[in-house]
Amino acid sequence: MQHQRPAVHRTILVVDVEGFGDKRRTNTDRLSVRDGMYRAVQQAFAKSGVSWADCYHESCGDGVFVLIPADVPKGVFVDSMPRELAGALHEHNASHGAQQQIRLRMALHAGEVYYDEHGVTAESINLAFRLLDARPLKEALADSPGSLAMIVSPWFFDEVVRHSPSGDAASYRPVQVAVKETSAVGWISRPDHPYPPDAAELDRAPAGLLAGAAAAQVPRQLPAHPPHFVGRDDELAQLTQLLDDAVADGESTLILAIDGTAGVGKTSFALRWANQVADRFGDGQLYVNLRGHDPSGAPVTAAEAIRGFLDTFGVPPDRIPVGAEAQARLFRSMLAGKRMLLMLDNARDTEQVRPVLPGPGGSLVLITSRRRLADLDEAVPLTLATLPPDQARQLFTRLAPAAAGEPDAVADLMRRCGCLPLAIRLLAGRLRHHPSWTVADLVAAVAESGDELAEIQAGSVSAAAAFDLSYRDLLPDEQRLFRGLGLHPGPDIDTRAAAAMDGTPLAQARRLLDGLYDNHLIEETARGRYGMHDLLRAYARALASGDEPAEAEARTGRLLEFYLRTAQAADRHLSPAAAAQATGPDAALRGVLPALATRDQALGWMRAERANLQACVEYATATGRYPEAIGIAAAMSTFLYDEGYWDQARSIYQTAAAAGKAAGDQPGLAAALADLGVGQARALNYRGSVQYVIGDHRAAAETLSQARELYRGLDDPAGHAEVLLRLAAVQLETGDYPAAAEALGEALPICRDLGDLAGQATALAHTGTVKFETGDYPAAAAALAGALAAYQDLGDQPGQVTTLSDLSAVQVVTGDYAAAAASLQQAPPMSGAPGHRLAQAGALSRLGELRLATGDLPAASEALSAALQGYGELGDTRGQARVLKDLGHLQRVTGDYPAADSSLTQALGLFREAGDRAGQAATLSEIGLLRAADGPAAEALASFRDALALAGELHTPLPEARSLAGIGRCLASTGDTNGAARHLSQAVAIYQRLGVPEAAGAEADLTGLSPGRAG
Repeated sequence: MQHQRPAVHRTILVVDVEGFGDKRRTNTDRLSVRDGMYRAVQQAFAKSGVSWADCYHESCGDGVFVLIPADVPKGVFVDSMPRELAGALHEHNASHGAQQQIRLRMALHAGEVYYDEHGVTAESINLAFRLLDARPLKEALADSPGSLAMIVSPWFFDEVVRHSPSGDAASYRPVQVAVKETSAVGWISRPDHPYPPDAAELDRAPAGLLAGAAAAQVPRQLPAHPPHFVGRDDELAQLTQLLDDAVADGESTLILAIDGTAGVGKTSFALRWANQVADRFGDGQLYVNLRGHDPSGAPVTAAEAIRGFLDTFGVPPDRIPVGAEAQARLFRSMLAGKRMLLMLDNARDTEQVRPVLPGPGGSLVLITSRRRLADLDEAVPLTLATLPPDQARQLFTRLAPAAAGEPDAVADLMRRCGCLPLAIRLLAGRLRHHPSWTVADLVAAVAESGDELAEIQAGSVSAAAAFDLSYRDLLPDEQRLFRGLGLHPGPDIDTRAAAAMDGTPLAQARRLLDGLYDNHLIEETARGRYGMHDLLRAYARALASGDEPAEAEARTGRLLEFYLRTAQAADRHLSPAAAAQATGPDAALRGVLPALATRDQALGWMRAERANLQACVEYATATGRYPEAIGIAAAMSTFLYDEGYWDQARSIYQTAAAAGKAAGDQPGLAAALADLGVGQARALNYRGSVQYVIGDHRAAAETLSQARELYRGLDDPAGHAEVLLRLAAVQLETGDYPAAAEALGEALPICRDLGDLAGQATALAHTGTVKFETGDYPAAAAALAGALAAYQDLGDQPGQVTTLSDLSAVQVVTGDYAAAAASLQQAPPMSGAPGHRLAQAGALSRLGELRLATGDLPAASEALSAALQGYGELGDTRGQARVLKDLGHLQRVTGDYPAADSSLTQALGLFREAGDRAGQAATLSEIGLLRAADGPAAEALASFRDALALAGELHTPLPEARSLAGIGRCLASTGDTNGAARHLSQAVAIYQRLGVPEAAGAEADLTGLSPGRAG
């Protein structure tokens, strides 16, 4: 992009009106506030000697953004300007009513600003707005009896405020600012109600705040590069020049893709250069090994990499949205405006890395891959060849100094290993560990070794000979464990899993791992956890293929059993309804299982082993071990749901379903299909399906219907009831109430016969929803009361909150507002897990509906806004739609018709996207009311008729009555009294049958029709 003007260092001033959007303000009030704000700011500029006409300014709706000419002294903005602005605000407020009075927040910063044909842009402008949005500034103004609170950036404070003769720096207070991607320190003052001067605040510069922010926000994930690095000077210089050019541009993210053959040293080279330039990226470095060519065939997905980075940034699980795309958007937004180095090591292909790439900005992405990423057009490629012979010899002699006296033998050895850096390092290690060997001895040993790993080559020479020498140095038990590690399907292993797989006691397994580590055949990735270079893993797997099949099968069987039993033990801490396992592990395995005594220990183990568990599900499926595949998948379900790993859950359950189907295992297939449709342990109310959570209701219904049919042919009443409950939950979401009632009627007796209290609670809660939607309010209240009692006995907090929310909805519709408020007040406090947050958002939505019904519109707006935010963070489309419908209702009754139109249009689209016909019918009725108040009568009538058609299809009487009443009122407004009377009479009859307060309004409208024309 070509700038039309060079960047200029400007003072940046931004102001914002407190509570501009307060619902108590009318549009006339807001116009008065805007006018008063502009007059106050311009008056302050004039009295401070700053020409408003010479400033660049933009309206922000409820504020104004100003750039001051570079030649205007900055001191005026901490001396006279705040004082004059506060005075102008006091003058305005003295002559205006409460809803037209003004209190302002103001932010000051200074920095380079770029101009182009679209206007202005700069990171400095972003910072000014982030300062303005900081919660401490809002709190400072809220706590002040004055009308102005001001925040300045660290630069502005250090360069201007501290040196201003009348700026009174001691009256400023340092605060931590954390807004979106910004983490900084700001200095707050209150010009018309200053803080007491405190010189100690100046001496206590916010180093602690900055240090805390840095520790929390600046990741330093780059591994150290190998200490003995040789050569590659031209390639290093090439990358540095590319970075220098990108910095000069200042706007584009630089993407470098380093490719080359296996073992050529791509990672070492990339880390060498990345560590050299890391200080250019003050916002930190991120690193992930994508395992793109791991012989286990389980590379890290883009979604998993992004989730890992979100965890690194400390994003709580309850703030991570549903779905890979939403998480990628959150990740990109967190990197926006930052200078970060992102290393994506060992990538498989472009598809794996593209979702992880940040947007435009000043970041650097460094990718390594064995493949040429030719379709990653935005990347600059660099191919690494094997080392030149002289550099290969230099590397070897640095690693093994004793070899310097045998130059000819070293040259021969380098030729035999193809100058491949990985092979060079392994050969040098062999020589160091055999002091009696000469290089010539090493050459002879390599010459005797066969080419056992032909697919891993540098040119025509294999590196397998070097691996073979390392392997032959191991003790027999170490060799056996090394071969076994090649069969492990996951990315790493801990000591307990290694002991289980090898069939050895824990202490012996620890000693064997130490031996492999000492010989550089495994690396310690974290305390007590070990990984292998993928070349070595492939080599170990090739060696294992020579073992007796029964031996290899026994190893993997013990490994899968270990993960299954430990996952089930962890799940019993995480899921209240997790069933105890009928059989336990054998005696040998029992000695190595971890003791998971608390929920925190269970959660920690699940988090550490999540990738391994998924790999085991995939491996068990591929090898026909479907009980282990299904069992591990089922044990992970609660964890995956609570932690928000929706995409991984869907993948795991699809894999488990495929395992059961391929093996012809009807019980296993049915269970896997149920978990694919719902993804949760039995009887956890609305612990949603994976497909259901991501909004794929049609797929969820199809999957669960398949599971139901399978269960009908099996002697498994518990599984049958479980899938019926899950299917009913999906049918409720799509408005198929007759089908849901049928499924629930079949499930409830089974749960009672089994003594399954959790299943009864779910069935009763769903039955309450069906009865509510179909207008049987007494039955709905009775069913929900039964569900609530069961959830209280179970200690299921989300179930209690959801049921109380639904009960309050029944009470609101029937006009018992006091009971509705009491129901919502009974809700127990919950944690911030995603499943709990869904229930909390639902309760807020119901509270908004109650406040609407009782006429407390400000409280309704507050509750609905909070609910909308909660549903949005979780990506719950239907929840957002329901809240937007209620917001549209609120905006309509307060006269804000454009906002109502926007909210209702969005709600209708989201309900259609979710396949929720009941929601569509309710929204169409609201649109009809809006059109009747502010639009053509024909459009209102059309909306009501569309709503009536949907309500009739769904057999939902309350929406049907509301649509009939709306049609009747529209017809009355056009003079069709007969038609109006007919529709209103039908509405009144339904309202009276339902016993709802709306009957009185419809009766009054019917009575108000002219008797002569109504007959």
